[in-house]
Amino acid sequence: MTGQLIGQLILWLIVAVIVIAIIYWVMQWLYKRSTKEVAFVRTGFLGEKVVIDGGAFVWPIRRHSGQHEHPALGGQPHQG
Repeated sequence: MTGQLIGQLILWLIVAVIVIAIIYWVMQWLYKRSTKEVAFVRTGFLGEKVVIDGGAFVWPIRRHSGQHEHPALGGQPHQG
C-alpha cells in the first residue's frame, strides 16, 4: 500500500466517525422521553399521540409537544 492510499483511508475513516457522531447527536436531540408521572402529547401531521412512560421523536418544526403531569397511584388500594 502506498502512503497516499493509507492517507485516503484514514481521511474516510475520520469523515465516517464525524458523520456518525453528528447523526447520534441529532437523534439524541430529537428523542423526547416521558416518565410515569409526566406524559406528553405530540401533535403534528398524523394527528395526536399521547406518550406515557415511553419516548417518541419530536420534530420541532412540524410538531408541537406539551407536558402534562399526573400523579402516580399510591400503594393503598381504594375500598368503596
